[in-house]
Amino acid sequence: MSKTLRNYFSIFCLILVFGSYYGYYVNSQFTNENIYLSSLVEKLNVLNSLLSPKIIGVETLKDFSSIKELVDFLMVDRTNELVYSSPNFVCYHFTETLIRNARAKGYRLEYLGLYGRELSTYQADYLSYEKSLGLIGFWGEGDGHAVCVAFIVGRKIVIEPQTDVVFEELNGRFVGLYRGEY
Repeated sequence: MSKTLRNYFSIFCLILVFGSYYGYYVNSQFTNENIYLSSLVEKLNVLNSLLSPKIIGVETLKDFSSIKELVDFLMVDRTNELVYSSPNFVCYHFTETLIRNARAKGYRLEYLGLYGRELSTYQADYLSYEKSLGLIGFWGEGDGHAVCVAFIVGRKIVIEPQTDVVFEELNGRFVGLYRGEY
């Protein structure tokens, strides 16, 4: 088949498809242009939804129902056992890994970037909490830090994915709730 004949055949197929669609979907009872257009748009939307691939098993993530449920998850999860290696595996890699692992178990965690005053407050509260537990805390260099957030019955819970330390953010401060696995 020559190139010209193929082009004519392609145009013919497009006209045939459009003509079939137009003849099948356009209802002659619509004389008002606005009604006609809205009806045509609705029919196009229906057609598109039928042609679109079906999404099977849409993911519905749930929030943790309690601190205990969160801690139980963290005790089984091994993200905190991964090795920090700058620049290859740093705080946001830990955060992304923990979020991915939670999602695999059906839970919702969110990413939180800490910068400026909020980072300074988090760092001071983190080190203070570690000291209150008799642990020696360490904090590396950097202008920002990535952590995970869970919302438990209206409470904003912050998780340090490198150590599994859990805080509740209250009035701009981070109050320690769980020391992590040491």
